[in-house]
Amino acid sequence: MQDNERVSIVIVNLNGERYLKECIPSILATDYPREKIEVILVDNGSTDNSTGVVRRLMPKAVIIENHENNYAKANNTAVKIAKSDLIAFLNNDTVVHKNWLRPLVKRINSSDDIAGVGSRIFFPDGRMQSAGLIDKGDFYWEDNPLQGVEAEQDRPVTAISGASALYKRACLEDAGLLDEDFNMYYEDVDLGLRITKQGLRILYVPESTIVHTFNGSIREPALNFFLERNRLYTVAKHWPEQLCKALASSRLTSSAEGHLLLQRMVKQLREKLDRHYPPERSDILKLALDREIERIINGA
Repeated sequence: MQDNERVSIVIVNLNGERYLKECIPSILATDYPREKIEVILVDNGSTDNSTGVVRRLMPKAVIIENHENNYAKANNTAVKIAKSDLIAFLNNDTVVHKNWLRPLVKRINSSDDIAGVGSRIFFPDGRMQSAGLIDKGDFYWEDNPLQGVEAEQDRPVTAISGASALYKRACLEDAGLLDEDFNMYYEDVDLGLRITKQGLRILYVPESTIVHTFNGSIREPALNFFLERNRLYTVAKHWPEQLCKALASSRLTSSAEGHLLLQRMVKQLREKLDRHYPPERSDILKLALDREIERIINGA
């Protein structure tokens, strides 16, 4: 494979006009051949001029207009129509540096067992944001803000931030694409776990750099709900016997408001277990789930 092969860049957007005014020009300013880049914008029902901005700045961009705000589903929709064997996921609230894409393409093509590669991600103020995603304990996955020499070196990781990630299309398809139940948050963790369980590698590539506003397109309380529910989704899919432990260590257990959020999640967690396990096992897991939720709410 060539180091300048065609890449489809997928950007999911909702009312991100102010971010796209910087994101799209930064893509155009990269040192990657313009004719080798396909940009697909999936707009999830914006009421601002997001699509108008993209049409003006990048007339050849493919624009898909959705009426459902599901981040994972929007990405999957774009992957299915993309014309490239390499798929880049890029958040709308990012600014990519000139050298963003070329190191990712070179590294992902360096070995057949590399399925995905991720960028070195900075906050707008210059602080390090992410060198991949790590489990910080109790199944809480967060960005790893590596510093010093470690941040300058390629390294294997279990998962990479969806803010800037490049995957081989075939590996995405073999893994089943993004899990649309997640919508947003932890969908990148779940994807990384599924890919690495297949014996494939995901790498952090520090030569590729971007700036990310971070949560620029979502506000509380939706953020807290998605982060906690999807943490529990991840446990339910990958370590189902640990689901009660994950509930007990939830950051939502210490307040009445948190209890209400957990109660909202129970039905969705039960449905998730039904989708992934045979009835006999699912019933056992759901019974344990119900008992643990009751214990938490009653303060036992």
